[in-house]
Amino acid sequence: LQIGETTGEAGAKFIKEKLGGKAKIGVLQFKSLLPEQSGDRVNGFLSKVKGEGVEVVADQDAWLAEKAVAVAGDIITANPDINIIFAANEGGTVGGVQAVRNAGKQGKIFVFGTDGSEQIANFLLSDDDVLQAVTAQKPYQMGVDAVNTAIAAIEGKPVEKTIIVPVQGLSRTDPEDVKKFKESL
Repeated sequence: LQIGETTGEAGAKFIKEKLGGKAKIGVLQFKSLLPEQSGDRVNGFLSKVKGEGVEVVADQDAWLAEKAVAVAGDIITANPDINIIFAANEGGTVGGVQAVRNAGKQGKIFVFGTDGSEQIANFLLSDDDVLQAVTAQKPYQMGVDAVNTAIAAIEGKPVEKTIIVPVQGLSRTDPEDVKKFKESL
């Protein structure tokens, strides 16, 4: 839920400040792959951006970048007044950005997404102003915590059943933070 909420907070601010409080949103999910995770991310995002003047006009499954380009392109064609695409995973985010570029809608349709990678960081640093914000997970920290927990368990020490690794919001409004994230990869 927090992954979607963090991106949703950036989206809510953007909708208020840049779009006059009105938005038509297309959603790219991965619900047929992992319904609970996809739903949590989408619901987290929508819980932060929902309001009068904000409407979801499309909600499709497309989690691989190649598929997401086509699905997002169809959403753009079917909804000429759409101005935001939210993607619940990296493939959807990449596909959403590419679909906006393919449609020549830079500056008219803005993408908010999920996950962090070098490609996503480059999209946030790009002059085309398409990708606005994402929430990245911290796989390195997840790995460190998993190994440390395994070692503790082997040594017979008590271990936590659940370890929460904080997420990291990345936004084009803070390019220095995006550059630091990219360097950390």
